[in-house]
Amino acid sequence: MKISKDFYFNATIHICAGFYGDIDVNKKKLPTNVSWKGASKMMKSPEKFKDFLMGFKENIDSNKVPKGNIKPASKIIKENPEAFEYELISNKSSAAAGVSMWAKNIVLYWEVI
Repeated sequence: MKISKDFYFNATIHICAGFYGDIDVNKKKLPTNVSWKGASKMMKSPEKFKDFLMGFKENIDSNKVPKGNIKPASKIIKENPEAFEYELISNKSSAAAGVSMWAKNIVLYWEVI
């Protein structure tokens, strides 16, 4: 089964919209570009992006992440579960595998908290 590279990063773009400056958002802080082009822009500075992801949990812990960020990400993950299976993705890209697992785990964490 061929998995679109967009799925690897779509959920992450939704989760991080309004929190990470390299994601274009509209007035409601919803992402305006969830394509590969938007993902590339989001990750243009890998160290900055990685540091942001590593600290994102604090936004959830302080109740700053709205349902509007999580709901679309959760839907993407549930409708495309194969795009969030580490074993399937890691054969293609370790970076995509890491970001996909981060998104999946952040959604689960948000739902539990």
